[in-house]
Amino acid sequence: MGNFSYGDSDSDSDDGNVTFLDYDADTAPCHNHFCPLFRSVAPPFLAATCAMATLGTAALLVALAKRPQAWQWPQSRALVAQLALGTGLFASLLPALAAGIAWGWHLGEGLCCLTHLLWHWSLFAQALLVGSGSWGTIWARWDPRSRRLTVALWAGALLLAVPAALAGGTVAGTSCVRRSVGILSPAYLLHLTLFLGLLLLLPAGLLVATLAVPPRRESWQKGGGANWVFFGLWAPYGVGLAVEFLLHARLLEPTCGTFERFDHALGLSEGLGVLHSGLAPLVLLLARLCHRRVFVFRKDPSDAFVVLRAKLEQPLQNFTLCLRAYTHLSRPYSLFSYATKTQDNEILLFKPRPEEFRFYVGGKHVAFRVPESHWDWQHVCASWESATGIAEFWLNGKPWPRKGLQKGYTVGATAAILLGQEQDSFGGGFDFYNSFSGELSDVYLWDVALSPEKMRAAHLSLRLPPALLAWKSLSYEVKGDVVVKPRLREVLGA
Repeated sequence: MGNFSYGDSDSDSDDGNVTFLDYDADTAPCHNHFCPLFRSVAPPFLAATCAMATLGTAALLVALAKRPQAWQWPQSRALVAQLALGTGLFASLLPALAAGIAWGWHLGEGLCCLTHLLWHWSLFAQALLVGSGSWGTIWARWDPRSRRLTVALWAGALLLAVPAALAGGTVAGTSCVRRSVGILSPAYLLHLTLFLGLLLLLPAGLLVATLAVPPRRESWQKGGGANWVFFGLWAPYGVGLAVEFLLHARLLEPTCGTFERFDHALGLSEGLGVLHSGLAPLVLLLARLCHRRVFVFRKDPSDAFVVLRAKLEQPLQNFTLCLRAYTHLSRPYSLFSYATKTQDNEILLFKPRPEEFRFYVGGKHVAFRVPESHWDWQHVCASWESATGIAEFWLNGKPWPRKGLQKGYTVGATAAILLGQEQDSFGGGFDFYNSFSGELSDVYLWDVALSPEKMRAAHLSLRLPPALLAWKSLSYEVKGDVVVKPRLREVLGA
């Protein structure tokens, strides 16, 4: 695969298994059985990988196109779309490479060098994307800053791939090889340095930094480790190239047996790397499928609900409530109901119509008009401060104008907390035509009013402070027809 078609170094030899090691002109020939094996195995392997990559990348692009807002950090739309572009570019080269290995490269020196350029451009761009996505949240939004980084990253990857094109070329007219120059030539040394830096040193440094800085581990907990399948598959080939350099530079003692075993190991490691184009899109899809789970309220109307258990040690002077909902309902429905024995609407998040949310504290409410939407997940946060009476409402990471509500009030601590029903009495008194039908997830309740930065972090599923109710450690009991399932809409867009 690094050699897009294999030809014997000695074209006059009658033995197809004779390989001349390229240390110097006096090197004796070795009988190496790797080349015939490579010619027979590589073309069908590349064809199968190309088919898998095409299907996986197409599925990933469809998921991105149909449900763009469902992809959130650390697998944000901006990052995943570019990774799909990288794997698509890589996979598009595989048919030509398979043909070159099977029947010889007949497309000329220029196209051989161009193929090397595109091959490594794709690899280096993906390495930079995964690396930048693993450190910071710049890809969480598609804004002018991330667009500038996109241009710089792809332009930089293309520049870094130029030495690979200069080092590659044709040999004996029908072999397109990754190294047609000497092992110590400046072009190859620069290419090898860049390759090892991006595919070995960069992930090693990021891994150490991630383990050393606890906040950086949050992206792995959110499923960001799935992006690292790229580094995991290419790292063995990087090690192989480093060993190959040591052998050819005579820093390790070469023998015929060493080279035959090494050729097999290097070929297998490169094949493992090539597999990334087929496996990476599928891993991203599966990670998104498995990471998010939701409560599915199946019936409409329904008597079902979910009881949440929180350890409230004292009454609330401040709080923030966040959750994520998806429904087709146009009738009134309750999302979150917190009732005490003296007040059934102690805290209530209610939607009387598609274009309005009502936020209740202590039986009083304020209304927030919103754009009507039946076809997307909605992330809702509402906070309240007793001292100021300020009520905040955030929808999909954006704040609405603040309003005044129940200044000086105290929310009781002994409460029945339900999802999916409005309580007209403590733990009951339901009106089934105010019940919720659809999907709920990412439910949080804090005993503080979150800052704007934390509100946005909640929308993006970033690192959040400890909560009275936290989705990852939620203690709950299902009552009625509610099931817990993966959040399919994030992956399939169905």
